[in-house]
Amino acid sequence: IVTKQASAEDKVTADGKFQYQILLDEAYITGYIGTDTEIIVPGEIEGYPVHNMTDTFCENDTVEKVTISEGIQTLQHCFRNCANLKEVNFPGTLQNQDVMGEPSTDVIFRNCKALINVTYKKSNNGEAKRQYSFEDGVIYYTDKKGSGKVLCRYLESNTAENYQIPKGVTRLGVGCFMNSSFKSVELCEGITYIDAYAFSGENITSIEIPKSVTHLGEGAFAGLKNVKEITVTDSVVKIAGGTRAFPEGAKICCYEYSPAWKQAKKYKNPVELISVNSSSIKYAKKKSKGIKIKCKVSSDADGVILYRAKGKGRYKKVAVLKGEGMVSFWDKDVKQGKKYQYYVKSYRTEKFGKALSKQSEIKKVQA
Repeated sequence: IVTKQASAEDKVTADGKFQYQILLDEAYITGYIGTDTEIIVPGEIEGYPVHNMTDTFCENDTVEKVTISEGIQTLQHCFRNCANLKEVNFPGTLQNQDVMGEPSTDVIFRNCKALINVTYKKSNNGEAKRQYSFEDGVIYYTDKKGSGKVLCRYLESNTAENYQIPKGVTRLGVGCFMNSSFKSVELCEGITYIDAYAFSGENITSIEIPKSVTHLGEGAFAGLKNVKEITVTDSVVKIAGGTRAFPEGAKICCYEYSPAWKQAKKYKNPVELISVNSSSIKYAKKKSKGIKIKCKVSSDADGVILYRAKGKGRYKKVAVLKGEGMVSFWDKDVKQGKKYQYYVKSYRTEKFGKALSKQSEIKKVQA
């Protein structure tokens, strides 16, 4: 058994099993130093109510069953590396069992490979911010904000080789699939947010992001060491910074200038662009008013962006031409006798901004 060292402020309960502190007329449980395999965590110590547990059972390889008394509201990384923990029963007063600190080490029930049963007593007082549930080896919660159903933790004791996330899940929580053993996972449409460090492991070789996903947390897929390619649709409008979201070296298939493209460039992932079909310049002719450019817009584009270079100079954007079929532009900002070169790129407005095509062939003309 690994027991947390008591600090100068820690006291020990009369039965010699729990370490605790008294702060602002509340008792905070900070450790378990007993040897029982089945434990009831008290909701009151020395007449003081217990609302919080911190680091209570971490690294304990004796405990098998824990029942937490009513009144306790918040857990802060209490069950990490409990090798023989099989069952935990939570009270109706539970408000938050989220990770605290660094997600990669403090995900709830991390390395609790024997855990097979978790129960949550339903809150009757309406005060709980979140309502937790346990179904088929998976912990979920819903909250008062109406954000839908969050998949909080897929237990490491699950042995299925394939897992299909059930319909109705709208968010994947921090570290929810950390250390999972399945070889494939299917993400359902309706998921909008994939939180930090959601996936890790060596068994998964491919993953498909649904078109409903709009946000990726930092490190969301970074732990998938054997995934070599990920396609990121235009629906993903935000990727949290701080660290890479995708596996090192994996090819990212995405739109140019999208958040995924910027991430891939930042962390030197190879990129395969998803692009709009190219448009073309039908002609660029000298006229009395200047140079007239006529373009044919690809059927999947909203229009074209026109670029111009003077002589052998650099190309600069000179116009955005919106429309279908044929579009025209009069370039009046030219000088008689000078040579100009033009090309266009198709564009289509997506949620992240403009998706672009490859450039068209260059048209040369003398004003």
